[in-house]
Amino acid sequence: MASLLQKINELYSRIDNMNASTITTTGDVNIGGFLYPKLPCFSATYSGSESDITSTQNVPYNTIEIDNQNGYNTSNYTYTIQTAGYWYVHWAVTQSDGYQFIVLLQKNGVTQDRSRAGEEGGGRTEGAQRMRTLYCNAGDVLRIILTLGGLQMNSFSSWGGFLLST
Repeated sequence: MASLLQKINELYSRIDNMNASTITTTGDVNIGGFLYPKLPCFSATYSGSESDITSTQNVPYNTIEIDNQNGYNTSNYTYTIQTAGYWYVHWAVTQSDGYQFIVLLQKNGVTQDRSRAGEEGGGRTEGAQRMRTLYCNAGDVLRIILTLGGLQMNSFSSWGGFLLST
């Protein structure tokens, strides 16, 4: 029994004396509930003066907040999936005064979800937020597109997503 206790004490001693500035691994590491390497994610917002859009077009989220796999395109406002798996996608838009709207989430040009609002009138501006989980293959292209009505682009306009699981 003394031999087992001695081995345990020796192991504890080695652990206490470990001093490393790097850890090398071939897989993911969970440290304090955070998974490393970080899972793919992106977030884009609108920046600039408030402006209305009233024609069918990709919603111009023109500023990248985070994009750790370089999939967001600020020229056409699309995100190209780099890692296949289940993605959580969210978006927020604001209604332009006097307009209703329909906004779609599309993957490779096929509608996956939508948000819409009716005309409020009276100068009141409403917004809509939506979220969706969907499976994407590497190379799939996501976009948020206005198909009807008008949106007011402002600091409350945003969209993004992150990989949930492969």
